[in-house]
Amino acid sequence: MILLGAVVLLPLLLVLTLWFYYYFHSERYLKNVPGPSALPIIGNIHQVGATEDALQTMVQFQKKYGRIFKMRTMFDVPSIVTSDPKLIEEILKSYQLLHKGVAYDFMHSWLGTGLLTSADEKWKKHRRMLTPAFHFKILEGFIDSFNQMGEILLKNLEREVGKPSFNVYPYIALYTLDVICSSSMGTNINAQEDSNTEYVHNVNEICRIISERSLSLLKSIPFLYTFTSDYKAERQVLEKLHQFTDSVIANRKKELLESNTDQDDEDSDFGIKKRLSFLDAMLKFKEDGKGISDEEIREEVDTFMFEGYDTTSSGITSILYCLSIYPEVQESVVEELNSILDSESSEVNYQQLQEMKYLEVVIKECIRLYPPVPLIARRFGQDTEIGKYKMNRSDYKTCCRRVSLSKGSRHHP
Repeated sequence: MILLGAVVLLPLLLVLTLWFYYYFHSERYLKNVPGPSALPIIGNIHQVGATEDALQTMVQFQKKYGRIFKMRTMFDVPSIVTSDPKLIEEILKSYQLLHKGVAYDFMHSWLGTGLLTSADEKWKKHRRMLTPAFHFKILEGFIDSFNQMGEILLKNLEREVGKPSFNVYPYIALYTLDVICSSSMGTNINAQEDSNTEYVHNVNEICRIISERSLSLLKSIPFLYTFTSDYKAERQVLEKLHQFTDSVIANRKKELLESNTDQDDEDSDFGIKKRLSFLDAMLKFKEDGKGISDEEIREEVDTFMFEGYDTTSSGITSILYCLSIYPEVQESVVEELNSILDSESSEVNYQQLQEMKYLEVVIKECIRLYPPVPLIARRFGQDTEIGKYKMNRSDYKTCCRRVSLSKGSRHHP
């Protein structure tokens, strides 16, 4: 009996000892940083980690403690939260702070270590590879596709005409999914015309699972997560998502091999460049004579899908919301569009987009007020100064910094 008690108590004692050491060691560097009181082990998770109002809670913390404050997440992992634009710029420009926050780990099962979740040399290599894929000349090649999908969106929105209000997000989400699949994979999934397709369902399901897991205390612990229904659902959805992307990659590689690739992608009829999808750019990428593996390509295609789908849908929805509550701004946008667009055609060309200066200002202002990505996380890998506070080098599990792009009185009136 005594032996059994020792077996149970000794590991517990060891855990408590390590926790006390870790807590007070990190507190040496954080003691002068303002912030809310934290509970042992769970930190401030009970206040922000498992609620849908987490962002609003952090905004309240900012008002109370200032533009830089401390928090503790699960197992008392310390976090520094800042909404200071200069500090945010410094953090995002740093090539030494490329390791993402713990919450990004929840995306690895779907995205692997693509540009969003990777770090160090792989991040730098893939950044070099992907930057040319976003050149305006490549994006210009998709204008016709954007016009076609925009026409479908307008047709679908007509069913809501005359109603006092409606939820526009589902329409925008399906439109965005069509655009992302076309530009990233060169594939049409017709989400707006058939929202019940398997791929649409699977993308929505994996986004839901990742989002809910990031807000759940239980699901954030990997061991406990394996016993949840979402874990089983995630396995099933991921298998289908990866199969879909793999098949698109394989088919596109076959098409490129069968086509005359020596023509430098020129259209034989018109002598102009064919549109180059995000997938095509990666398949053609070479560095030191070597390309990248199909698995790496899949990671980046899936990453592009995840980053573009949710953020763009949220961003466009926020812009439409702002236009609805500021009718005078909406009217000014309409006047500008009427002065630029051809009344006899519903299509928009690239040059006309460049002339929409007022609309561009409105879009940027809406994104400033309602950023689609309100939180960005980085982990310390070396001694770092955040404002006037010095943070010690820490391993990847012990120190996380979160950046809140929330509104503040000086920069965000």
